[in-house]
Amino acid sequence: MQDSFRSLVDSLLRPERPCLPSCLREREHHRAAQTRIAERRARALAQCRANIESAREAVFAANNGHVSARMTKLEREWRTLSRTDPDAGCMDLWARIAPYSWIDRKRWRDSEPAVRADVATALAADVSGVEAAESAIASLRVALAAWGTTLGPQIRWSPFERDADAVTGLLAEPLRVACEAVAVGDTRSIVGERTRQLSRIVHEAVRERFPERPLLAQAIAHAAFVDGWLRAAALADLPDPVAPLRELWSTGYGLVVADGTGVTLEIPSL
Repeated sequence: MQDSFRSLVDSLLRPERPCLPSCLREREHHRAAQTRIAERRARALAQCRANIESAREAVFAANNGHVSARMTKLEREWRTLSRTDPDAGCMDLWARIAPYSWIDRKRWRDSEPAVRADVATALAADVSGVEAAESAIASLRVALAAWGTTLGPQIRWSPFERDADAVTGLLAEPLRVACEAVAVGDTRSIVGERTRQLSRIVHEAVRERFPERPLLAQAIAHAAFVDGWLRAAALADLPDPVAPLRELWSTGYGLVVADGTGVTLEIPSL
């Protein structure tokens, strides 16, 4: 196995997250604060409902059809209390844990509300790794464009949801061109056997570490396969699309969606 893929397998889905302890502490403070807010809101809603019922009884007792200003005010108060913050306070958490340059980019917004605090914590804990992953995607976008494949501009971050291979389709054209560029005969046979062997070794190594992720193993093994053909073809006039994929995986993050709208990057569990 080439050294680049050997070290890559060791790094898979293992972000460094040097700031994780402090970010976890802030997340716990955030959760405690949100619990207090929810409890106060529940008490306020209960009191408001009781006041509304009392006001309604007074209206019925008067039997004159007049709805008092107090009743209107209480109903307005109930509507205000019933509205919840869709971000569940994540804006405040993000302001405390994210670097200043990140404040206006809420990378956690594409995730489900229930996990946004965890997503914010995971990303802020690994600033350099997240930026390196996004830089790798930018390089991948440029490289694929030279091969006629468009990768959209949006980068979404999401916790693991499903196993996926977003790589094989992206590398179809580079593989085709590289295979055609390698001379027929003994050279082509040798390259084919060498690349298949590398692919098998990588596939087995990934499956050993992640037996529940066959599509991840397939994606990385295929990248190794294409890498072997590209090296043999030596297409100096075209950029290497496998290199930025290796850079991405070496940061500890994964690629689960890649299309004309953009990419979705996998955030490993805390």
